[in-house]
Amino acid sequence: MNQIIGMKDIKKTYQSRGVETMALNGVNFSMTAGEFVSIMGPSGSGKTTLLNMLATIDQPTAGDIYFKEHSLTGLKVKDLSEYRSNNLGFLFQEYNLLDHLTGFDNIALPLTFDNINHKEIVKKVHEVAHLLKIEDQLTKYPYEMSGGQKQRIATARAIIKNPTIVLADEPTGALDSGSSKDLLNLLEYLNHTMNISILMVTHDPLSASFSSRVVFLKDGKEHSTLHRGHVRERFYNEILDQLIYLGGE
Repeated sequence: MNQIIGMKDIKKTYQSRGVETMALNGVNFSMTAGEFVSIMGPSGSGKTTLLNMLATIDQPTAGDIYFKEHSLTGLKVKDLSEYRSNNLGFLFQEYNLLDHLTGFDNIALPLTFDNINHKEIVKKVHEVAHLLKIEDQLTKYPYEMSGGQKQRIATARAIIKNPTIVLADEPTGALDSGSSKDLLNLLEYLNHTMNISILMVTHDPLSASFSSRVVFLKDGKEHSTLHRGHVRERFYNEILDQLIYLGGE
């Protein structure tokens, strides 16, 4: 199997006012190229902590995080920054667009740090805007866009550098049902046609049903895994049943 990212025996504890909290307790997790995986579980189960570990935004207390068999644990800040820039795309619940920049400039932002010439930037932005059908949003500012349009701009920014994997933290959380389904269809399309691996943290069973595998956490540990067959509706019901069993949202 072509594993691209993962964690081995990861533990993460936080200290607050002398109280120690175990966020992750010996988690083992990996993804192969081209997978679309969702992480689910009750509040406090360690979902976001797991995502932050793989993004190297936070460091584990114990265990190892790896990318294509190379350990990321203990790397210098500069090396971790290069790893994120060259391999990861990010999607957030609140879009994280810069209000004073147009859609074009928000999408182009990751390229401006790589000393790419202007003509190449323009070409890349228009290519991804055409792919995501947001060419009419390039001259607008975020306050002029709907939630769905802003998340498409954010998606374009996430994939503009052809990342190995997109890390998505509740990407449909601020969207209405119609915009949510549009975004999920888009992520599924990018996963299938561009072979972009996607790791999504979500509390929404409908969102999770678009993925090929769902990993459930509870109390900082892996609890169970579901694999999707050919029928999404059946997968959705299986996810619901598991969340009810876990006491999830």
